[in-house]
Amino acid sequence: MKRIKAKIILGFVSLVLLMLLAAGCGKAENTDVVVPSDLHIPSSVTEMEYEDIEEEFDPALLVNPEAAEPEEEEDADKDDTESESANKTPKFKYYIEVNRRANCITVYTYDDNGNYTIPVRAMVCSVGLDGKTPTGTFRTSSKYRWHTLKGGVQGQYCTRITGAILFHSVPYFYRDNSALMVDYYNMLGRPASAGCIRLTCADAKWLYENCASGTTVKIYDGSGTGPLGKPSAMYLAPDNPYKYWDPTDPSPVNPWNVGVPVLSGVKDMVVERGSSVDLLSHVSAYDSMGYQFKVTTTSTVDTMVCGAHTVTYSSTAPNGKTATATATITVRDTVAPSISWNGTTVTVNDTDSNDVIISKVKAALRATDAGAALDKANITVDISNVKNGSCSAYATDPSGNKSSSVTVTINYVVSTPVQPDQPDQPDNPDQPDQPDNPDQPVDPDQPVDPGQPDNPDQPVTPDQPVTPDQPVTTDEGTGTQTPATTSEDLPVAA
Repeated sequence: MKRIKAKIILGFVSLVLLMLLAAGCGKAENTDVVVPSDLHIPSSVTEMEYEDIEEEFDPALLVNPEAAEPEEEEDADKDDTESESANKTPKFKYYIEVNRRANCITVYTYDDNGNYTIPVRAMVCSVGLDGKTPTGTFRTSSKYRWHTLKGGVQGQYCTRITGAILFHSVPYFYRDNSALMVDYYNMLGRPASAGCIRLTCADAKWLYENCASGTTVKIYDGSGTGPLGKPSAMYLAPDNPYKYWDPTDPSPVNPWNVGVPVLSGVKDMVVERGSSVDLLSHVSAYDSMGYQFKVTTTSTVDTMVCGAHTVTYSSTAPNGKTATATATITVRDTVAPSISWNGTTVTVNDTDSNDVIISKVKAALRATDAGAALDKANITVDISNVKNGSCSAYATDPSGNKSSSVTVTINYVVSTPVQPDQPDQPDNPDQPDQPDNPDQPVDPDQPVDPGQPDNPDQPVTPDQPVTPDQPVTTDEGTGTQTPATTSEDLPVAA
């Protein structure tokens, strides 16, 4: 009778305490909740699938049985313990240790001797700031699939440890799996709460489903991380499209599980040589749930090089699933180059060769194609009119496009060199005498040359003709005729 009475009193006290706890549940959570602008809020968060559902439990488990049970029941509890030890099968399958200093949880199961020595699962967590998570040994009690926490935020898979202290998932802005409070999630592994113990969705769910109410929880400050070490939680980057979903949430619509990116806007293009081309602005990637992903490409297109260029696009979802696609960017050159003259008159000499004249003209010209300078070899100069003071030129690009013609002013200089004095030319001894011209006509007014005597050795003076009536003596031996001597020719004696 005494025992029944004590249990009734204890049950009543426990129920009152439970009501107080329910009213104050979640005091550990932040009350200054600001919903981010990029988070979609359902039209009514009250019409959700889940409600605050508390599992049935023994109210006596709200407190430490060793401290709450009446003294006369100690023997009975001891007998139960001895009975469990004798059977080597503990009442509860698991035993939970929370290393507050390491923000790490290790769950043990019992060995063949009924002792909790076998580690089965390690979990990363966030305990309370400034030691607000109490140390000690407790027994779990009520459980909630979803539970409203202080400030109206929501927690999944909640398990009460003691008082207002719960195991639960990282909070959500409202009761929706896609409304995770990202900043709190990224704080897993270090103190962050005001007393509750936050976990990933998967870990909170595991405790909720596998550790029955009444499971022992020991919270302590240890130097290590436990036999299984300390896991780490994924960091959710600000630009992660899945950031408002817990990556470990087993929901069948969790994009971390089912999201596959699909690329759109990938297309072949034709661009002009030298133009700029944006490879990414027209390409996007979404999954079937409407989440958008970043599209990247490691390909580059040099639009100064004509021809076909292959571009590969890729997009990777936060869950690691990747999509790829390719496009061909064809660079063509259909625009003529340009040519300009610097305005300087080009001076050339009449003694300059054509190559020299062309080189001088090209020096005053500049040709460009798609903004890049063309080599002088791409310039053609017409110098056919250079003597008249001008010439024309045009440029041709590597694709054969020809520019318009430009005219260059020419200063054509005619040079007159001074001739040096010529030295006297010596007679040429080898020059043969010119024969008389037999065709030379005879002047009728000139006396006829009587000719030379037959004796070539005896020249006849043409100025002393022989007197015809002077007697001539002929030498019979030689045939030489001499004038005969007369008495008139003899000197007169004195």
